[in-house]
Amino acid sequence: MREAGRLADGDCHRRWQRQSGDAAQALDHAQHASLEVAPFKAATAARFRRPTKVFEDAVAGGGLGLRMLSMPNVCCVEGGLPLLRNGEVIGAIGVSGMNAAQDGIIAAAGVAAL
Repeated sequence: MREAGRLADGDCHRRWQRQSGDAAQALDHAQHASLEVAPFKAATAARFRRPTKVFEDAVAGGGLGLRMLSMPNVCCVEGGLPLLRNGEVIGAIGVSGMNAAQDGIIAAAGVAAL
């Protein structure tokens, strides 16, 4: 959590995606594209019920994993995590603005804090 707090003190956007709507928090000095990337990560994690890192790893592995690039509405970059309660998806968190691994650390801290 301490590492995530240090990283989140930088320039990133966090997005909480809920089934009924959404809310976002943007930090100063974050790149403007992250306003679109963070919710894209959250939406991917919620729809597919898995972390976006799964898709990133598939693409990085090459071969058949490259099929992920042809799927519509899939973000293949770490930083999106589903929020689960009793095995059901109740929303997702998406973080963008740092490098992908750092986005993943911040997203995991957000899930842990909930």
